[in-house]
Amino acid sequence: MRRALPALFAVALAVVLAVPATAATPSPAKMAAQIRVLEEFLPPAVDPAEIRAAVQSAIAGGARDVGKVMSQVMPKFKGRADGKLINEIVRQELQAG
Repeated sequence: MRRALPALFAVALAVVLAVPATAATPSPAKMAAQIRVLEEFLPPAVDPAEIRAAVQSAIAGGARDVGKVMSQVMPKFKGRADGKLINEIVRQELQAG
């Protein structure tokens, strides 16, 4: 269930931002209240600098391609950081290095 919370939060946020209030959908105010409740259960956001440091450490340890770096870094941030963000940082660091 813990892994599903960020996905559920994303869906609720998309509904609040995209769906106009109608009889068939909850009001934006109600959805916003539900989002606030869900936020209490989400893990704290990971600072991108922390991700970048882990990526740099993996690269310094000999990982030279995206797959190898991701396999070392992802377990450290599983359920706490978006894989797309981690992948983006990995690609930036590999290009810079």
